Amino acid sequence: MGQLAVVYNPHAKLNKKHPERLERLTAIVGDGGVVYETRQLDELPRLGQELAALDIDLLCICGGDGTNQLVLTALLPAYLAAQRPIPPIYFLKGGSMNTIGWSLGLRFSAESALASLIARRRQGEQFETAPQNTLRVNDKYGMLFGNGYAINFLEEYYSANSDPGPRRAAEIAYKAISSVITRGDMFQRLARQFRAEVTLDGRRLEFPAYGMILIGTVEYIGIGFKSLYRAHEAPDRFHAVFTMLTPGKILAQLHRFYAGRPLTGECHVDELAREVIIRAEQPLGYTLDGELYSSQELNITTGPTVPVVVR
Repeated sequence: MGQLAVVYNPHAKLNKKHPERLERLTAIVGDGGVVYETRQLDELPRLGQELAALDIDLLCICGGDGTNQLVLTALLPAYLAAQRPIPPIYFLKGGSMNTIGWSLGLRFSAESALASLIARRRQGEQFETAPQNTLRVNDKYGMLFGNGYAINFLEEYYSANSDPGPRRAAEIAYKAISSVITRGDMFQRLARQFRAEVTLDGRRLEFPAYGMILIGTVEYIGIGFKSLYRAHEAPDRFHAVFTMLTPGKILAQLHRFYAGRPLTGECHVDELAREVIIRAEQPLGYTLDGELYSSQELNITTGPTVPVVVR
């Protein structure tokens, strides 16, 4: 048996709200593994190299979607450089946004999930894993990319004074829908479009402007919306959606966006892809697993496949 490792982010929203969680998780792990608390971003590359040099047979990441993305960005290059297989990974939900874990069917709290994993591991049980594709966005790794309307929505979400989380996301979504109907101030902020040169698998898309680009290897984008319903359809591709549809036209088809069915309309592309290149005249904001970034040129390809523990 190898070693169990837990990477713990104390700055993730739920972890920060419950600072005693680190002590609880450390007690649950006991002498069965090691808990690594990461307080600074610059610690992650070194930690990735350290983990890649060890015989890890189960890696748990305790944070939200952003933590998962940051750890994967440090971990995957280290394992690729060391030419070692990526260990099974379990996402312990400890952040304000846990869309990735929810998409993968992970429903338990960090403590109960970790306790169950360790008990089963000590009994010699084999974990059920599923191959999970990743995205490579320039030099970062994640599973869910979005810009345009998506980043506009997240700016509203993060600028709120209330605690972030599913309830806050649902409140913003409700206000956004109401604003689209009334053409209120929020609608003006959410409806901003952008111009860019976009190439999809070598084919240039001739859109006058873009409202949103969604790309992912998981089906759900948050609060139950199954917008990337083809994300698990092919092992070497991701699901990509490009649209110039206005928020009002998307709202008229919101039931399709929720149920995992394609939207219809002009200047709308919905298909599987291997590579997307986005070039803009100025830096564009985008999100990768809830983290906010900006870049003038983006190269998005499939990244390594990771074994994710699902049961």
